[in-house]
This record gives sequence, structure tokens and C-alpha cells, in this order.
Amino acid sequence: MAELKVERKQPSIWPWILGLLVLVLAIFVVVQVTRRDRREDGREGRPADVHAPNPEPADHPANP
Repeated sequence: MAELKVERKQPSIWPWILGLLVLVLAIFVVVQVTRRDRREDGREGRPADVHAPNPEPADHPANP
């Protein structure tokens, strides 16, 4: 009987590239959705528990 030589193929890199692309796309979508939710709630750009006082100037009395 004849001997058959079988060579194993190298694993393809395309499934890894496609998987990473899908992962990056999923992370991007999650970030965009959470940012949109924060903008609609009015929480964008402001820390939640920092309140600046509104002092009146000392030179001018409140009721002249």
C-alpha cells in the first residue's frame, strides 16, 4: 500500500481578527449608548455630588 503524507494546515488568523473587530464594535456601541443615556439625564460633564455655592459680592449690600 502507498504511504500518504498528510500535512497539517496552519490555523488561520482571520477568525481572531474578526472576533476582535466584533469585540471593539460591541464596546463602542455600549459606550455610545451609556453616553447618550447620561446626556438625556442631564448628568453629562458634571460630577454628581459637587455643588458650588453662589456667594454675593461683599462690596454691594443685598438690599440698599
